[in-house]
Amino acid sequence: DASSRRLDSLYVLIDRTHLTRVLNNLINNSLQAQKDNTPISVNIEIDKKDKNCIIRVTDNGTGIPMEIQNRIFEPNFTTKSSGTGLGLAMVKKIVDDLKGKINYTTSIKGTVFEIIIPIYNNN
Repeated sequence: DASSRRLDSLYVLIDRTHLTRVLNNLINNSLQAQKDNTPISVNIEIDKKDKNCIIRVTDNGTGIPMEIQNRIFEPNFTTKSSGTGLGLAMVKKIVDDLKGKINYTTSIKGTVFEIIIPIYNNN
């Protein structure tokens, strides 16, 4: 069963507070994308590919509208009536500072954010 396969320990160089901010932001965005009359489902998957740790946050929410997709990582951009609009900009800066990457796919069936962070190797 692929969902229960054991992943060996992975080590990445990231401040615990920064990792918490990244995950909290992505999870909160997913929760806020809940569709009417559909329970929200948010899944977090951690995987290893080559020399990278892959973290995927997947939801079954409303998706990111096409007209704002090119702006979601801009500082001060928000679609909410409250908040600073710094969430995804901060997430991108943290990931960039780690020499990592963040990308996403989105549709009316939900959104998947994928964070790619180099694995720490002290050899």
